[in-house]
This record gives sequence, C-alpha cells and structure tokens, in this order.
Amino acid sequence: MLGEIVFEREAGLRIYLERAERLGLPVLRASLSPDGLGGTRRLRRAGRALRRSGVTRVLVPAGFARWEVLSNQGLRGVDPLLFLQNQAGGLVLAALARRGLEPGSCAVALRGERADRLMEQTARVLCPRVRDVCICAPRGGEELSAALRWEFGAAVRPDFSGVDAAVRFSPNSADGGGAVLDLFQPGLELCGVRISLEDGSLPPECEPLPLLAALWETGRVREDALEFT
Repeated sequence: MLGEIVFEREAGLRIYLERAERLGLPVLRASLSPDGLGGTRRLRRAGRALRRSGVTRVLVPAGFARWEVLSNQGLRGVDPLLFLQNQAGGLVLAALARRGLEPGSCAVALRGERADRLMEQTARVLCPRVRDVCICAPRGGEELSAALRWEFGAAVRPDFSGVDAAVRFSPNSADGGGAVLDLFQPGLELCGVRISLEDGSLPPECEPLPLLAALWETGRVREDALEFT
C-alpha cells in the first residue's frame, strides 16, 4: 500500500488516517495540520501510523521539506528515476523545444555505461525525429549504433562535443553539449522540462513527479497522456 501525507490546516490537533484514491491510485492517507509547535510531532505520529500499517513509500505535498521526520519512521518517497528514464525521448525533445530548436536539425547524444534497453528505446524514439543520434556507451554502444544505422540510415553517428542535447544515464558519462539531461540518482537534471497530464488532472497540491511515477508503475497513466513542456 502506498501512503500519502496531506496537510489540512482545519485538522487541528488530530491526525486522520483513511483509505483514499489519487487519480484511481489507492493510498492510505494521513491528514494533519502542519502548523504550530506540534506540527512536527503530528507529522512524526502520522509517519509512525503509516509505517505500522505496512506503508514504506509515501506521496507528499508540493514543496515538502521534512523528509528527515518521515525517514526516521522508515518511510521514503516514490523515486521517479525509472519513470523519467523511460520518458527520456519526450524529455529531450521538450528540452530542444525550450531552446527554440527544431528536432530535425539537431544532434542528440545518448550516454551511459552500457547500451541497455532504456538507451535503445530512447534512440528509437529519437531517430525518426532528429538529424543525428549519437551513441556513447563502452558496453554495447557500437552494436546498438550498427543496428540503428542499418534501420535508420544516416541518423546515427559517433558522439561529439557540439551536440544540441544529451541524455546521461550514468554519472560517469561525458557532460558536453547544449541541453544536458541527467537521468541518474543522485543529481537528476531535467533542464527545466516539466511533465504533466494532458487533461490537466494532476492535482497541484501534490509533488508531481512521484505521483506520476506511481501512476506509471501501476499502469494507470498511458504514455500518450503525458505532456512535456
């Protein structure tokens, strides 16, 4: 069960624990007031109650800055890394658009320690849309480049420092280029790109990426329902 912390100033001194939903996602919700001298104490009690109910991961309000209180109760957030890595193609296209660049005239580098499924998936999204895709991976990079070159032709070339954008799947990768997206932990960097739902249903009171990641993990959001800006 996924937990959720909700700040409700009308809750007063009490903590309300209930089963609820976020966009169809079941959560065990702890509602409490964050205000006053007892705000931290209530948050600690809420975290303890969630943990005793079997919760290990929680969604939190937008701008939440009290993770040390929850982590001391054995709770952690929803890590959006795998979700973001799977959306790397859309992220880099949005990063190019934010810089006013047409993808068809751009070169994009994909960099990592190995050419895995995520890198190949991203390359297949980008190859029909950008001028060049540059693969930089010590393990399997040449094989992936050859396969993509056979399928897409001149769209694949070696990495170089003047690429318009790059996606780094590993912290050991080169960081040169225009817009460089870092898709690894720690140190996520999305170059200002935001992901939302096209229908605008993402609740503003929640941290968006963890909620999107949880919806994606459970198959409750389609790829074509995402908007990159």
